[in-house]
Amino acid sequence: MASRASRSSTTSTQPAQRQLDVISASARGNEDKLRNVLNEGVPWSSQKDHAALRRALQKASARDNLTIVRLLLEYGADVEARSDDDVPALFRAAQAGQTAVMWELLAHDPNLEACNRDGQTALFVASVKGFKEAVEMLLQKGARIDAEDRDGRTPLLAVAAKKSTESIWTSGGQETVHLLIYNGADVQARDSIGRTPLLWAATNGHYDLAKFLLENGADVNATNNRGRTALHLVVGSSDETHRHATMNLLLQHQADPRAISDGGWTPLHNAAQRGLTSAVQLLLSAGAHVNAALSNGMTPLHWAAFNGFEEVIDVILTRDDADLGIKDAFGRAPWLCAAEKGHYELMDVLSPVRNCDKVPQPMQDACKALEATIVEFKQMGEKQRIFKHSVYDVLYGWDHKNERPKVPAYTANGGLSTDFRWIHLPANNMPYLHYETDDGRQKMMDAVRMITGADQTISTSTSPNQKLLQAYLREKPPIHPRRTLDQFFYHGIDTSVRDRDQVVYRYCEKNGHERKIFMVDQLWLWIIGKDLIVSCFPGRWDQQRRDPLNVLDGIIEEMNAKTRAPIRSVYDLAILITSRCSGMFSRHRSDDQKYQFLDMFEASVGRVTEELTQLFHRFEEASAQSQQWLRPRGRHKIRKAANGFDPLLDIRSETSLLTEVRDIRDELNILTMILNSQIFTLGDFRNCLIEELSGNGTSSRRVTNVVNDIRKRTVEQERRLKLHKRDIDAMDQQADRLYKSLTDLLDLKQKHSNALEARFASEQALAAAKEGQTIMVFTIVTIIFQPMSFITSYFGINIDTWSNGLSHRFVDSWTFGVGLAISVVFILMAFTVVDITKALEAFYSFTKRRVAPGKTPEQQDEYLSRAPTLSYEPVRSTETVVASSFDGMDDGVGARKLGREDSKASGASAALTRTWTGASERLRYNAGVDLEKGKTRESTR
Repeated sequence: MASRASRSSTTSTQPAQRQLDVISASARGNEDKLRNVLNEGVPWSSQKDHAALRRALQKASARDNLTIVRLLLEYGADVEARSDDDVPALFRAAQAGQTAVMWELLAHDPNLEACNRDGQTALFVASVKGFKEAVEMLLQKGARIDAEDRDGRTPLLAVAAKKSTESIWTSGGQETVHLLIYNGADVQARDSIGRTPLLWAATNGHYDLAKFLLENGADVNATNNRGRTALHLVVGSSDETHRHATMNLLLQHQADPRAISDGGWTPLHNAAQRGLTSAVQLLLSAGAHVNAALSNGMTPLHWAAFNGFEEVIDVILTRDDADLGIKDAFGRAPWLCAAEKGHYELMDVLSPVRNCDKVPQPMQDACKALEATIVEFKQMGEKQRIFKHSVYDVLYGWDHKNERPKVPAYTANGGLSTDFRWIHLPANNMPYLHYETDDGRQKMMDAVRMITGADQTISTSTSPNQKLLQAYLREKPPIHPRRTLDQFFYHGIDTSVRDRDQVVYRYCEKNGHERKIFMVDQLWLWIIGKDLIVSCFPGRWDQQRRDPLNVLDGIIEEMNAKTRAPIRSVYDLAILITSRCSGMFSRHRSDDQKYQFLDMFEASVGRVTEELTQLFHRFEEASAQSQQWLRPRGRHKIRKAANGFDPLLDIRSETSLLTEVRDIRDELNILTMILNSQIFTLGDFRNCLIEELSGNGTSSRRVTNVVNDIRKRTVEQERRLKLHKRDIDAMDQQADRLYKSLTDLLDLKQKHSNALEARFASEQALAAAKEGQTIMVFTIVTIIFQPMSFITSYFGINIDTWSNGLSHRFVDSWTFGVGLAISVVFILMAFTVVDITKALEAFYSFTKRRVAPGKTPEQQDEYLSRAPTLSYEPVRSTETVVASSFDGMDDGVGARKLGREDSKASGASAALTRTWTGASERLRYNAGVDLEKGKTRESTR
């Protein structure tokens, strides 16, 4: 029993060992062992046997042993892969370049598109390895030349994407690429990241391949998914051997040196970032934009400075159009990028002082035309020293002889060092109020329009302000020109008309003063350390030397005043500057009434108040006179009275005052907004100073005293601003009361005019009623005597029959009997002419609908049911008749009917009917129709 089990076990293990021996012998190329195993006498028919033979064929196909391959094929080895772990035998042979084995395998019709786990076919590996015969063999058998792997790469893309250059253009690689392209491989094919064969060749430094692709129609400016061209990629490649040659090749084929990829990157950015000096030179000579900026504002010069590439910086600075003043999104110029990374030697190279020749000529002219003020504050209680230099010397001036700036920021003179220095530039964040003459404002606006308009002709004006605008208004960011009050608030519209309608402008014009306009300027202030303060704010256009409101002169004058403590630090000076700017129009600054602008607002409000009082008096007088106007009853006198109502109906004066009050309130609100901005900014300024002084770790009594002094002086400034704000609020409240009073006056005029119109209309209605009664009397008389006149005239004809004469009684009976009978009929018609007309119209309308063609019998019955009913009814008065005639009708229909009755009745008939009180009978048309339900309802009483 045991021996039987042992034999059974041996029998079951022998096939597994046999399969392993076949695979091992095939892999090692041991033909004898393979034959022995295959000839053991046991058939190779099971599933595991077939799998073993397939694996053995795959192993043997990678070796140059055609005999073993044929032997395995004779025993039924499968040439296809049957699982994910299998690699087709043809793939193995192509990968090893075994063309003889490939021919043997191809004789068994294998799947040419069978691939490995990466989706690569036999043609892929043969192409990448550079096996020309294998590629040619596969193409002849019909392998797809543009089959794609899992990354979307074709065989040509796979060749170009190979990083190693060993087998790309040697050992048959050149012939392989030629063979692929000549057989129709797509040179513009893209993989999953959007790269073409040329982009891969540029990335991996395959110069010969790139040249061959370009010669065969590859797009030199094709981009990948990030917008990068071949020029971008070759600059960023790690291949230094062929980089310059490949760049030249691409540029010769019209590659765009200004191509922009995602984020604004150009090839020049890539070259400058990596410090490729030769690449930067080549790109600049090809026309690359030296000042191209990324989405974060960085230029190639920023990157070269940031990474400390001095040679690249030198190359870029050889270009005259290189702009050293461009700032990135973080406000950094190139020299600040160098300073941030500690490249201090590059700071001097990139500083504006060393590169003043690169400043555009308009900017140089503007800086030379404007003067900067420099004030040195000395120790030991010495008087301040004031210097005037051109802005050009302050910013760009360089003493080449002594290798230092012409106007240094820090100096030491006479053995006593400067305690601190103040530099003021006459250009412009705190808004503050100033003024400008109308002529100066007009000149400034003309200059702005000329510079920003279509005419870009460079002005030859010698005005420093115009040169400043000419140079910097179109820069990014542009200079901040002075703005009027309305421009500050309505910055999105043209305020030319509003500027000349300011309260200040109107006041000066009415009082014969030089016409002035409120302006809003900006103060920029920098405190740099403890020994330098820089301020910027503009002056008036063509400002005179002795301007009573010159801000700069006022600051210097107050610095030297004997009534205040001397300036001892940059913080004292900063508070003085903000105090002077924010209190520019304080009532105590100037005794000249021409510059008391807040008083101009008060005077304007007072004048409107006086005019409003006069308007109320005139309204009272006109109202009293209107009682006299309504007394006369004659028609010509009524017309005369109507002409006298004009003072009560004329609202031109009130409308004009309303417009003026609205302008006053509008400007007061803008002033309030400016004062609120100043209060907020001063609060931030105070907090910054206190935080800086308190944050340096010192707690000495001197620092405490300085902090307390700063707090006290800034609080005093805020108190003064709040006082001004309170005055403006009071004026705004008074203007609001004026506005409401004017609207009340207009409302009174409207109500009074309504009453007068009603009274006047009543008078006219009475007069018209009297005229109508008179006409009716004459009408009745005419109706009575007209038939009699006709009869008497008829009897007066000379007729033979009447030759014997007519008796008096005969003539009277015909004349009065027949004449009066006819007259009665026509008199009745005169009183009921409106009703008769309506009855005829209704009958005509009914008949027209009744006989209308195309109506169904049901529609004709409906029209017939709506026929009007005629009835007689004794009427006591017209009001009763009208009311009863609309009984049974909807209220809305009755109201409309009543309105039509009154509108169509003549004046005379209506007047006489309203006075008719006798009993009479008249024909009345009475039709009650339910308009909503379409049913007839009889309403005859």
